[in-house]
Amino acid sequence: MNKVIFIGLYFLQLISLESQTVLSVKDVLKSASERIPEIGTMKAEISKAKFKYMEALGNFDIKIKAQSANEILGGYTGTNNKLLFEQPTEMGIRLFGGYRLGRGSFAVYDGKKKTNEFGELQGGVLIPILRNLGLNNFKYKLDKERIGKLLSVVINRIQKMQLQKVANKAYWNWYTAGQIYLLYSKLLELAVVRQKQIERRVELGNLPKMYLHDNERTIYERKEQVLSASQLFKTAGIYLSYFNRSQKKKMVVPGKTKLPTIIAIKNQNLNLKSEIEKVIKFSPKLVALRLKSKQKMILKDLAKNMKKPQLDLFIMASKDMGGKDIKKDAFQLDVGVQFSLPVQNRKAKGLEGVAESDIKIIRQEKKTVRDSLNNAVTTILMKMEIERKRFEILKKELDKATLVANLEKRAFFLGQSSLIFVNKREFDITKTNIRLQKAKVNYFKMFYELRILQGQ
Repeated sequence: MNKVIFIGLYFLQLISLESQTVLSVKDVLKSASERIPEIGTMKAEISKAKFKYMEALGNFDIKIKAQSANEILGGYTGTNNKLLFEQPTEMGIRLFGGYRLGRGSFAVYDGKKKTNEFGELQGGVLIPILRNLGLNNFKYKLDKERIGKLLSVVINRIQKMQLQKVANKAYWNWYTAGQIYLLYSKLLELAVVRQKQIERRVELGNLPKMYLHDNERTIYERKEQVLSASQLFKTAGIYLSYFNRSQKKKMVVPGKTKLPTIIAIKNQNLNLKSEIEKVIKFSPKLVALRLKSKQKMILKDLAKNMKKPQLDLFIMASKDMGGKDIKKDAFQLDVGVQFSLPVQNRKAKGLEGVAESDIKIIRQEKKTVRDSLNNAVTTILMKMEIERKRFEILKKELDKATLVANLEKRAFFLGQSSLIFVNKREFDITKTNIRLQKAKVNYFKMFYELRILQGQ
């Protein structure tokens, strides 16, 4: 028995704690940016960009090659074994080296294949003088993917911002539906309480029985209104649950106990110029466009590089190792150059033209985004000011509507008014209250949209 009581008290405590914890818009925005399925996709895109960068970095990996050649027919019995490595660098310089061992007999024209007893060590470098110095196809891809990593993070921020905007609207739609539901419930309670009062007066003969039936009709009417409001509230809650998730990322449908109480709107005294500057400074869209512009600038530099003549300096040193039987000089140094001249350059000119066009397009897109953000912030602040003024007006209207309703009720119980007017006055209060709540919601909806645009 004691165990049952203990469990009952435990669950009552849980219910009490849950009812005390209201759902704030900040809770929903945090959940929307951390727990919904799209976040997993975004993280995968960031991871994908990192692997693309790793792939581009792989072009500068050390490459090791092994080769063995044996002369079987033709009067010679030479074998030539090689182990070589090559290391490209981001500057375009190529380092290479290795080990070679030549055994047996070779034709006179293949004398270079012969080595001393313990083989030959090789090492060299290829240095681009004009084309490919500091920038080549591999370096372009690496720089592009390096920027791509940053771009993936910024795109992730843009997507989160879009999700937060939707979550913000979903939250305030749920809040509005909840307030409407509570107002209609309160309206129903008034009719239910009045029914008992009318019953007493009918019994005393102060009112005709018709008023009793009329108030019953009002009760049924208001029950239907509460039912419709409840449906809208539950639907809004279900939609909000996509963004409102538990720590385990499970959707949570908030009930009426989660509705917060927002009393009034305060004048924020927001400065238009300052708020626009904050939005533009944070704007991930502008950051993304700047990064894309950098990628196109690198492509343009690559195209210019392709137009240059190719002049490479080649240096190679080798040292043979062996005992008394010296077959060739122990140390050898080879130096050379290679040169090529592009003639038509159509591919390079085409790439440069594409890059320049893209840069111009991005420049125009930046202007478009800036102007759009300017207008968005101006519109938000304008709407906030209008809704604040509307809220103040509706508060005064509500005060008057409440006063008139109270006077109408007093007149009704004094026999100087009818139930029709009492119902009308009560409904006037509810309608005004709904408009008041919507003005409040529109204000805060705009306020949090502004903060989302500013990354706050």
